[in-house]
Formats: sequence, structure tokens, C-alpha cells
Amino acid sequence: MTVTRYALGFAALAIVCASTTVGAVTLRARLLADWRGAPARLAELVLGLEPLPLGLRQDAEHHLAQRLGLQAVDVGHLVTVGDNPE
Repeated sequence: MTVTRYALGFAALAIVCASTTVGAVTLRARLLADWRGAPARLAELVLGLEPLPLGLRQDAEHHLAQRLGLQAVDVGHLVTVGDNPE
């Protein structure tokens, strides 16, 4: 792994974390506007981490499809047999 690839991966992760945080704070502010302090931060944490299992599941399905020699497009909906582009 080169330094460039590492930096790009880190930047991508930072963008995902920042957008998830902004989304969780905005959603909490709209749904639970009168919550303040620790309960509000807990609600933001739950809302921010809620999509994580879905993303991990899709990532695992993608890697499984690659191992089986399948080219996956929108995993779970359309799987075609083909060459692995990597």
C-alpha cells in the first residue's frame, strides 16, 4: 500500500464519517428538537451508527461475490457471471 492510497482511503473515510455525523445531528434536531445534553448526544450516536450494519453487510456480500468469481452490480438485485476486473 502506497502513501497515496493510504491518504485517499483516509480522506474517503473522513468524508463518510463527517457526512454521517452531520446527517445524525440534523435528523436528531428535527425529530427530537427539545432534547439537550447527554440524551441528545446518545440519540445522535444511535442515529449515526444505525446505517453501519447495512454497509458492512453490503461490503461482505460484495467480497463474497468476488471470491465466487461473480461480478456484482447492486448486490442482492443483479448478479452476473463475468471476469473479475481486479
